[in-house]
Parts: sequence; C-alpha cells; structure tokens
Amino acid sequence: LIQRRKNNGMKRYSPLTDDQIRLLDEIDFPWVVDPYEARWDAKYQELVDFYNKNGHLWVERPSALYSWIITQRRKRRGK
Repeated sequence: LIQRRKNNGMKRYSPLTDDQIRLLDEIDFPWVVDPYEARWDAKYQELVDFYNKNGHLWVERPSALYSWIITQRRKRRGK
C-alpha cells in the first residue's frame, strides 16, 4: 500500500522504511532513475548474455547490439 500525503497542493510519497528498502535490494530492485543509464545497463547485460552463450563478442550486423557495441567503441575513442 502506497501512502500519500498532500504538501503544497502536490502529491508526495511517504519515505520507504529500512525494511522496505532491504526487501527491494534483495531482489535487485533497479534504483536507477536515469533512463539512459538503465538502457546502457540493459544492453551491457545483453552483451554479457551473448558472450556467455557464444564465447565471443563478434556480434553480427545488422542488430541493435552490434550498433551499441560500435557506439561504445566510438565513445572510448572520444568520437
């Protein structure tokens, strides 16, 4: 049950208890608010899964994962 209270006409949520935070942490609740970071983490996990399945990182193109890899390489080079 989410408890809400009014504050200056805006809805605000009551803070989580330490137990609630612990329970969410136990199931690896994603605390990330930044959607870019969440997308990056998801692509990274996809790459890890690909590597674990195939034993290499030679992703075929065209694919979203291939494009992500190319983008990471460009960012590393500062381009």
